Amino acid sequence: MANKMQIDLQDWFENDTVTIYINECLVLKNEVLRSNVSTGYTGVNLTIVNNTRSAIIKRAPIIYIADCPHWPDIFYGYPPDTTILDLSCLITWTSTVRVTAILNRHKENFDIDLNKGAYIGFSRRECGQRLWLSQSERPFIYD
Repeated sequence: MANKMQIDLQDWFENDTVTIYINECLVLKNEVLRSNVSTGYTGVNLTIVNNTRSAIIKRAPIIYIADCPHWPDIFYGYPPDTTILDLSCLITWTSTVRVTAILNRHKENFDIDLNKGAYIGFSRRECGQRLWLSQSERPFIYD
């Protein structure tokens, strides 16, 4: 059983608003996301440890490049800003965790078996208000 999980908010976000619950516990509220078209990553990830009342959110600082037409219009600086969130509820799981994601007011539930990997990626589907789930046993790499 995985003792922690990481959620990366990845590709195709274009000023979309996202809220995330883990087992009905609010961990991210109304985060406005925009993906870097080169890396396919918003620069935002969450780390949640089993049997705790906290989560860690990392937000890579956004650097806007307005006068460089040959590059994407945004880049992410490093190191990311790190915030420890104090949650109002205890997050626990055995092997399956329910992630509820609200994308621009459209709610979706994902029952995730952490035995298949504790690294979770969400991307907005190109068309519409749905999310695409990726799962891995290793951290995602963005370059």
